Amino acid sequence: KIGEAIRVLNEPATPPDVRRAANEFILQVREHPAAVGAALQLVVPQAPAAARFFAFQLLTSAAELGRLRVEDPEVAKVRAMVLDMLTQSTLAAGGDLQEVPAFVREKYAQALCALAVYGSEWPAGWPDLQQAIFVAGQRSRTHAALALGFFRNVAAALQSDAAARLPVQRRKRLQSHLKDSCLEVFQFLAAAVAKLFPGSPELDRAAVLLVQELAPSVPVKAFLAADIDTFLRQKLADPLLRGEAVQAFTELLAKDVARDMKEVPERMGQLVSAVCDLTGHCRADGNLAADEYEVHRGVAVLVRDFAESNKPSLEKRGELQALIFGATINLLRYPAVCVQFEAASVMPQVLKAAFPEPKKKGAGTSAAAEAVASPPPWLRVKEELMPLLLLCAFSQVPAGFDLVALPPGYLQAMQVTCELDAEEDLPGVQVLIRGRLRETMAALAANPPAMLAAMQFLQELVPKVLGAASV
Repeated sequence: KIGEAIRVLNEPATPPDVRRAANEFILQVREHPAAVGAALQLVVPQAPAAARFFAFQLLTSAAELGRLRVEDPEVAKVRAMVLDMLTQSTLAAGGDLQEVPAFVREKYAQALCALAVYGSEWPAGWPDLQQAIFVAGQRSRTHAALALGFFRNVAAALQSDAAARLPVQRRKRLQSHLKDSCLEVFQFLAAAVAKLFPGSPELDRAAVLLVQELAPSVPVKAFLAADIDTFLRQKLADPLLRGEAVQAFTELLAKDVARDMKEVPERMGQLVSAVCDLTGHCRADGNLAADEYEVHRGVAVLVRDFAESNKPSLEKRGELQALIFGATINLLRYPAVCVQFEAASVMPQVLKAAFPEPKKKGAGTSAAAEAVASPPPWLRVKEELMPLLLLCAFSQVPAGFDLVALPPGYLQAMQVTCELDAEEDLPGVQVLIRGRLRETMAALAANPPAMLAAMQFLQELVPKVLGAASV
C-alpha cells in the first residue's frame, strides 16, 4: 500500500481526491509503530526509487524522534544493515552506487547520519563507523561523495532544531568529536578530490557543501591548515560551483575571526585578501546572466558579513581597513542597486574604524595625541568615495555624469540587474542607500581633513548641477 500511495503521489494525472487520500495515508504511515519495519522492506534496491527515498526518510524521522532506542538489539541490526549499503555497496543491486538516483543517495546519507547521531552512542558506541566510512569512500567517486555527505549531514544535524532533543552532554560530545575529526575529514577530502577521483563534479560539490556546514563551528585556521581555502578558490573557476564556493567563503568568514588572525596572521591575511579580490572580478554588462549575478550578490553579502562580524579587528588593523575599503569601492561601482546597498552599508563601518570617536580630553592628553591625523592614503574622498556615493543615491545615472570612471556597459548592465531584481523594492533600497550616505558623512566628520575634502566636493558639485539644469 505504501508503494502504491507513493506511485499515486508521483503521477501527474492523479485526480485531486485520490492524491489527497494517498497523502493522508502517507502521513499516517509516518506515525505508525510499524513504520520502521515498513521502511526496512522498502530500502532494498529492488524497490522503486521514490519508495526508497520515502523509506530512508522514515528511518531518519524515526531516529530523530527517538523511536530507535540505542540499546535495542534490533536497532543495532538496522545500523549495521544501513552501513553495509555503503561499505558493501548493497545500496545498489549490482554494487555500482552510481546507478542509484542522486536524490536517493542523498536521503540515504541523511539516514546514516540520523542513525549515528540519534540512534547510537557514536563515536564511543559505534567505534568502527568513522573508519569504515573513510575506507569505503576510497572505492569510487560516488562512495567518496557519500562519505563527505555523511559528515556534512552530521554538521547540519547538530545545528538543526532536531538536535535540541539530544541530551546536552550528548550534543556537546558530538560537537567536540566533529571538531576533533576535522583534520582526518579534510585529509580524506583532499585525497579524494585531488588524487583518487579528480574532476568529479558530484564529489567537488559534496566537498564544497561539507565546508559550508562545518564552517560555522570550526575555526578558520583548521581549514587553512588543510589548504581548504585553496580548494575553494579553484572551484570559483567552475561556473557550476562558483555560487556554492562563494557561500562557503561566507560561512567561513561570517563570524569573529580575531583569534585566527592572531594565531595565523599570514594565512588569514592571504585569505581575506583573496576574498576582497573577488569583488574586482565581479563585472557586468548587458549580457549578464541571472546565475552570474547571484554570484556577484553573494560576494557583496560575503564582504558585508565579514565586516559586520569583525568590527573589533577592523578597528585595530589598518591593513584590514584598506582591504575592506577597496572591496567596498569595487562594489559601489557595480551596476546593481542591491549590490551597491551592501557596499554602502559597509562603508560607514570602515570609516568609523579608521576614524574612531576622539577620546575626551584629559589632563594628561599630549599635544601629539590631540593632533588630527591625515586620512589614510587609500581614502580618496573627492576623487572616488563621494562621486560613487552620489552615483548610488540616484535611481538613474545623472546626465553627463563624469565625476568618476564607470565600467564599460554600466547603463545596460544596470537595466539588466534592475530587471533581475524586479521583486525587490528598489526605490526603497535607494532610500536606504541615502541613509547610509548620511552615516558615511557622519563617520567622515570624525576626521576634519576627510570631512573638508567631502565638503569641497559638494561645493564644487553645485555649479555643475546648476549648469546641467540650465541646459
